[in-house]
Amino acid sequence: NRGGAVIPSIKLQDSVPADPYFNNNGWIWLVDVGWIIMVLSQGVSEFGEMREQKAKYWTDFWNLLDWLQIFLTLALMVVWYNICFNGLYPLSDLWINTYNSSDVYERQEATSKLLLVLNDARDYRTGVVLNIIIILIRFFKAFLVQPRLSIVTHTFIRSFVDVVHFMVILACLLFAFVFTGIFLLGHKVADFADVGDALMRLYQAMLAVPLLKWDELKVAAQAADGYAMAMIWYVLFLFIICLVFKSMLLAIIMTAYAEARNKAGRKARTMWAQLGDVIISARAGARGALQLHHLIQFLHAEENANYPATDIRSKESVNILGILETYGKPGNIKSGTPKQIEFRMSYARQYLLGLVAEYFDFIDLKDPSDLEKSQRESFQRIHELDSDFKDIDKRLDRLTAEMHTNFSTLFSMLADIKGIQSAPASKAQAPNSKGHNASSAVDDTDVIDV
Repeated sequence: NRGGAVIPSIKLQDSVPADPYFNNNGWIWLVDVGWIIMVLSQGVSEFGEMREQKAKYWTDFWNLLDWLQIFLTLALMVVWYNICFNGLYPLSDLWINTYNSSDVYERQEATSKLLLVLNDARDYRTGVVLNIIIILIRFFKAFLVQPRLSIVTHTFIRSFVDVVHFMVILACLLFAFVFTGIFLLGHKVADFADVGDALMRLYQAMLAVPLLKWDELKVAAQAADGYAMAMIWYVLFLFIICLVFKSMLLAIIMTAYAEARNKAGRKARTMWAQLGDVIISARAGARGALQLHHLIQFLHAEENANYPATDIRSKESVNILGILETYGKPGNIKSGTPKQIEFRMSYARQYLLGLVAEYFDFIDLKDPSDLEKSQRESFQRIHELDSDFKDIDKRLDRLTAEMHTNFSTLFSMLADIKGIQSAPASKAQAPNSKGHNASSAVDDTDVIDV
């Protein structure tokens, strides 16, 4: 290393089993054949989805990962059978024939072929490890089927962008501490002798602080006359990387988990509840009850001759009662005893209500972007209603003021009319010189004109 130490090492040669199928053991062949059938059936299924979705199919990351795993598995099978039947078994016979041979060239030929087989086996193991990692990632696709298991998958999806940007900053800081540690301690501490070992040591220390012990570093720093700088380096690493950045990474992941948990909702079904539904559905299907594919065929009865007694597609609107009424007609529901028909109708009613409940649960758990859009529209509508109410309030105030003015004018006019009517009445109490009543001077026409 950089300090001049000589570190002895031993390089072991690779090995492969000489007879991987143990004299053609049947169960090993059966496992291989079953694995090939599973991969080929997956390829057929993916090809069917590709034909249906066309160009949209390739926009899904999971579909690309599925095809990568299919092709990689098939390629590894070809490599494996090439190692076995073109390498191991012929080589075993060759090695047995040349084991006691004194011909150097025959022994060198056998050794050369053995090295080629070992190289192929090493490449095969690398491919198998990569294939296992891909299968592990595909498990998260399978988790999406179950609401509670999908929380983990959605957590990774939601936090991916933030984690990538965060890791850029973390990598810069971590490499800065790596090179600082190499210059301070590389000539005294073996783990800081090169970049790879120092990076792995600090990464482990970031996850578990006791792996980076100050007592070990203190002795090396004192021997290198760099005690003060080593202490500053150690304290900054613990505070910035182990405390701040690790907490920030956990905060990003926990925030994404909380969002995924809220999206799943408290009513998310558990695995055992779904397993119970599958068992109930299977038992009901065995008794001829309504299933989802039956319902789809029933709603598209014009294209299916299995349901001749339905006119449901000719109706303007469809509801549960209409579906049950049409489904209960002879020719649609499976024939049987009255008890069996009663069970099928009862199960169909519960099944349709369950579908409606799941639909409303799905509406409640729709995409967050749609929810945010709905909230913005609701806020805008509330703001518009608030403006409308303010305008109505102003109009009511103006109308009240105008009514008050109009009523004041009307009251004054009525008071004037009353004064005009009361004046002749007072004059009527004193007769004029001609002996006539003074009220005769004003007739009804004059009052009306006034």
